[in-house]
Amino acid sequence: MDQFIIGWMQCIDSSEEIIKLSYGDKKVVEGEEEEGARLQGGKFPTLTFDGNQLTIYHNGNETYSTKAYSGRPLEDGTFDYSVARQKMEKIGPIPEGTYFINGSKIQTMSTLDGLIGLAQVGGWPGGSFAWGEQRAWITPLTKINTDGRGGFSIHGGYELGSAGCIDLVGNVVPFFNNLQSTPGGNGMIMLKVRY
Repeated sequence: MDQFIIGWMQCIDSSEEIIKLSYGDKKVVEGEEEEGARLQGGKFPTLTFDGNQLTIYHNGNETYSTKAYSGRPLEDGTFDYSVARQKMEKIGPIPEGTYFINGSKIQTMSTLDGLIGLAQVGGWPGGSFAWGEQRAWITPLTKINTDGRGGFSIHGGYELGSAGCIDLVGNVVPFFNNLQSTPGGNGMIMLKVRY
């Protein structure tokens, strides 16, 4: 792979748009997400999702963690995070890999958005029942085989489970409040999904 300009890491989001992330003054090679995390040098928080918890880390220390789920629950109420299930559109969990969110682009639902969403239209179809009060879009940081799936976000809602997003149910507002109060929480934030 080509090396990128010192101080920048290039990645491609699902729409093939080039996004640049500042990672200090070191060279980073595409796909070296472990090195990229190390080079952040504590400037930015990182997130991990393991199928049970979404956790915020800063300077290598856990600062906040909350229950989280991805995909639709099975009939017995449990969740299946198998590779086969990760490939199932609108049912399976977000595929394992390294992603990022933009902390400065966390969206908060307005009252009007919520009302329009109740009619299953607008930018928040299903309203707060489906999304909770806030969300942040998730973009792959490295090439991840999502089997054509996309449009993932971190959000809340009243019903347990999602079409592949990371669902915080009723904990979305406290989660984003904690994230944005963490130094660097309004920047580009790495998210690692490992089950």
